[in-house]
Amino acid sequence: MASSEGGQATTSSLYSTSTLESARKAKVSMETFYENLLIQDRDRSNRWKKLELSMEEMGLSAEEV
Repeated sequence: MASSEGGQATTSSLYSTSTLESARKAKVSMETFYENLLIQDRDRSNRWKKLELSMEEMGLSAEEV
């Protein structure tokens, strides 16, 4: 294992460039996936609230739909 100043190995000396690039791509993919999940959940909640308000304005209950 190669080491840098202070006797500690650096990340770039432990892993190949290809491995580091694959890890970066995987990280970005996972971040994007979970960010989209949060956005979808927020949008779904907003649509649900809007539906409930519309139903309330029309005087409908959940059982009447």
